[in-house]
Amino acid sequence: MYLSQGTEIPNGFSLPNIGFAIALALSLQVITATLIGTFLPLLVSKFKLDPAVVASPALTTVVDITGLLIYFTTAKTFLGI
Repeated sequence: MYLSQGTEIPNGFSLPNIGFAIALALSLQVITATLIGTFLPLLVSKFKLDPAVVASPALTTVVDITGLLIYFTTAKTFLGI
């Protein structure tokens, strides 16, 4: 089976399996990004620090790291990579 011009799906994989893994990883990432974006500034304000300082660089870094971990863990679990 071919994805697009000359791109072949390796044996043992299927488009529904790949699509499910991507959809699940994306859904989990949106949920965790929302939770982290909500709770990280609240946590910082409990320590009497300015939540606006943490809201941009630290929040982006934490969300990016968790996104990669979620994506690779989901792919490893559901695709057997």
